[in-house]
Amino acid sequence: MKRRNHWILFVVLFLSLTILSPSFDISRDPVTDEDDQSTDPLYRPAPPAPQEQQPLKIAVSMQEQDFAVFQRLAVEIGNKIGSDVEVHNMQETVESEAYAAIRESYVLGDSADITLLNNYYIRLFAMQGYLRPITGNDLNGTAADPFPQTITVSEWNGYRWAVPLDIDPYLYAEARSDNASSPPLQSMNSDEDWMNRMTAWSETDDKPFFLDVEDPLAFASWLEFRGIIRQTEEPFNPAGQSEQMQARIQDLETLLPYIETNFKDSVSGQLNWTSGIVKLSDMLPEYRGELTEYINNDVETQALTVTGRSFAISSRTGQTDLATEWIKAMTSPESVQDWFEETGNLPIYRSLYEELEMRDITRAVPVQALEQSLETAYRDDLMDWNLLNRAQPLITQFLRGDISAEAYNSRVQSLFSEQEGDAVSHESVPDPQQ
Repeated sequence: MKRRNHWILFVVLFLSLTILSPSFDISRDPVTDEDDQSTDPLYRPAPPAPQEQQPLKIAVSMQEQDFAVFQRLAVEIGNKIGSDVEVHNMQETVESEAYAAIRESYVLGDSADITLLNNYYIRLFAMQGYLRPITGNDLNGTAADPFPQTITVSEWNGYRWAVPLDIDPYLYAEARSDNASSPPLQSMNSDEDWMNRMTAWSETDDKPFFLDVEDPLAFASWLEFRGIIRQTEEPFNPAGQSEQMQARIQDLETLLPYIETNFKDSVSGQLNWTSGIVKLSDMLPEYRGELTEYINNDVETQALTVTGRSFAISSRTGQTDLATEWIKAMTSPESVQDWFEETGNLPIYRSLYEELEMRDITRAVPVQALEQSLETAYRDDLMDWNLLNRAQPLITQFLRGDISAEAYNSRVQSLFSEQEGDAVSHESVPDPQQ
């Protein structure tokens, strides 16, 4: 009996020790809890490690010379705001290829935090949900006076979707000497006048007329200067087509042998042409000293269409505040003036054109002409950029003489028909939610 009581006391004592002693806690995992110090009253958990800030990623598409300048400025601004910056240059030299590369990055979800977009693309990408609206303060809107058209072109659905960086007008250029016997060519000059002038120039310059045959806007600017069209979008808009325009394009065939496609001689660096359709940035800063010799105020239609670029923030970015801060610094009056001085891309702030250093620019391209071009270019948003990009190879083939004007007109009409068919097919698809 005594032995039995001893066993009962032993069991009770054992269970008591098991309950009271932490070393016998069967709810604890000896592997995962080996280093757990939470039972120590002096123990304080370490603060969570701060998440490492990712570099701000910026995507552009520009020539190597401009990219070197942009990359340096981008990194300098990143250092000022305390952020690493990675700049990627897509390097597509043809606008349609640049558009395709940018769109692919958005579709695949691997776009940069910030992308430098052609102004004509902003609303398109905003409507597709790829951009984040610019909210809060208006960045540099109160710091200077940007041309209003550079702001309105980025507005859609009550929001602003990008911040402008620069503008670049297309111009008619013609080398003038002090003893020139005839005035520069004008829009009212006939095909015969153009042919006579080309023939005379070709005696000393085999191909006297420069035109970037891979740039649809340069082609449209030439048509506009010749008086064949009134607005840049007409060749790329079904509503702008006419038999008269098609006939006038056919008349251009006689001038195609005189087209020079290289802006300058690769060896000497000298300009390869006597006249042509150029972007102002083509002349600057390298040929700034010769600007007034080539760009003449006495040309009636001085500034033709104009292009420009703006910074847009990706809807997928996780660094909105940082991206906004960087854009604000990069588009300040001081930064855009530096960008102009080194690359020739005009600033967006009207007040900068009043500076003494800009006198040669405003003599060649009066501010009033520039404003008129901006107003016309961004007034109605009638440009069908999908159609323009699809038409670009046809334009290049025609200007190189690979296809006739008749074939060009026919194939452009086919593009219009295909696009109209696509629109009808999309409209006929029933809405699954109805």
